Parts: sequence; structure tokens; C-alpha cells
Amino acid sequence: MSQDCLKPSNAEQKALANGIKWVNRTPYVAAGVLLVLIASYVTAFINNGWSKSPEAWGQLGDYIGGVLNPLVAGFALLALVVSVRLQKAELADTRKELENSRMAMEEQAKTAEQQRREQRFFDLLNLYQITLQSISFEERPMMSFDSIRHPERPVAAPITRIGKQAFQFLSTSGTSPIKALIELFQPKKFTDEIKGKLPTLEVICQTWNKQSPLLDHYFRTVFMLLREAESILKEDHFRFIKLFRAQLSRDEVNLLAMNLLFDEEGKKMGSLIASYGMLKHMPVNYLRQTAEEGLNPLSFGRKWAESNLATPHKEQPC
Repeated sequence: MSQDCLKPSNAEQKALANGIKWVNRTPYVAAGVLLVLIASYVTAFINNGWSKSPEAWGQLGDYIGGVLNPLVAGFALLALVVSVRLQKAELADTRKELENSRMAMEEQAKTAEQQRREQRFFDLLNLYQITLQSISFEERPMMSFDSIRHPERPVAAPITRIGKQAFQFLSTSGTSPIKALIELFQPKKFTDEIKGKLPTLEVICQTWNKQSPLLDHYFRTVFMLLREAESILKEDHFRFIKLFRAQLSRDEVNLLAMNLLFDEEGKKMGSLIASYGMLKHMPVNYLRQTAEEGLNPLSFGRKWAESNLATPHKEQPC
């Protein structure tokens, strides 16, 4: 039975209130009737004097009882009806309170579950940050002509690049372990002169396969974070992955694209990268041109994919 069925209507509530008023007036009405009966009896028989006959007093009692009993019984019935209606109204209120309490508990449980899920995802983000900070490279100063002429002069100490600075060092420094690939990351126009300086596919594969193991744990962490997001966050996973995507520097995005294109293990997360458009903010460079040909268009965001559906998909072999 629903709460609406138990809850009295406005008309019923008004009738119930009136019934309660009459029940409360029962003693006064009965006392008034009794006084009227006695007064009427005395007025009618005052000239005959007080009777000493028990039968006469018994008749008086029968007379008063016969008049009052139906009245009292009527009020008793009214009190019973009012009591039943009050209990029904109280039952409806109790059920309403229990339902509100149940809904509040469900909402609290839902909120707690959502917070627990979000905390699990932020734990993964924290793991990502720890993994990012675990990456470090020493940037050694390049030998200059002046240092060759004056070898006695002190050489500048190497600088340790950590985290995002380490990725920037890999992508831009002339002493980077992958310096042969740096031209791929430069935001330049694709002129014939620039294309002539770009490394060949063989050089790209050899250089990347030699140095990428230093970043394997980073890419595996990214893969795990993307893979677990939907199961942890349910329908909110896109919103939180956008938060993660916004934290990636352009150097991280460049090297993520390298991993997707030229690493066999990295290619396994191609579908996840496309699902979340993880390369949406990849800078315009020669590597992006290669990635646009070799990766799913959705990797660069839905809007880009919709405007470039004709882009041929060509996997880059190594």
C-alpha cells in the first residue's frame, strides 16, 4: 500500500479535526444532558414531593440511563472512529518518515560510494605522479670550443632533470639520449629542407627501442590508469580522464605518441588512447603528422576525428 493511500485527504483531515473536537466535548455534553434531565424531572414532579419508593427511584435511573446511554454510545463510537483515523494518519506519517530516512541513507550510501570510487582514482593519479617523479636524467653541459681551448677551467656540473623536466630534456636537449629524434618534436613548418633533416624510420626505431625501456614503467602506469578508470568511476570516467589529460605536458604527449607508434607494447593501449582522445593537445609537428596517419583519428579528439575522417590509417612498422 502506498503512502498516498494511507495519507488522509484535506476533507478527511477537516472531518477528523471536527471529530476530535466533539470527542473532547463528550464529558461536557453528557453533563449538560444529565442536568437537563434532572431539571426536567424535578420540574415535572416537584409538586408530588420526594418519593420513598425504591421502584420510583429505579424508574428515574432507567429514565436517565435510557436517555444518556445512546448519547454516550454515540460519542464512544465517534471516539473509536477518530482513534482509528488518528492511528491511520500516524501510520502514514511513520511510513513517510521511514521512507525519508531510507532515501537519506541510500543517498548517503551513494555519496559515500562515489567518494570511495573517486578516492581510488585519485590514488591512481597519485601513483602516476610518483611514477612521473621517478623518471630522471642527467643533463650534461655540451662541450664548447672555449672549453676545449682551456681544459683547465672547471666544467659545469650536470643537472638532474626530474619528472616533467625530464620529459622536456628528452624532447629538446642536444645531450638527450634520443637527440636523434628531436627534429620530430619541433613545431616547424614541413618544408622540403626540414623533411630532409628528419631521421629515417630505421633511425627512429633503433633510437626509440634502445631508450624507451627507461620509460616503460611510466607508460604502463598510464595504461593502467586509463584501463581502470571506467570500472572505478562508472559513468563519470570521461570527466575524470579529462582531468588527467589536462595534466600532461606537450613533451609527455609527444613521447606517448612515440610509444604508440613505435613500441609493440605501447600499441596495445591504442584503443584506450582513442577512447579518451589522449592526444587532443598534441602540438603540431612532424611527429603529429606521422601519428595522424598511423593512429585512430579519435586519438586526437572527437571534433578532429569528425573533420578528418578521410585521413588514411597506416601503422608504423619497426
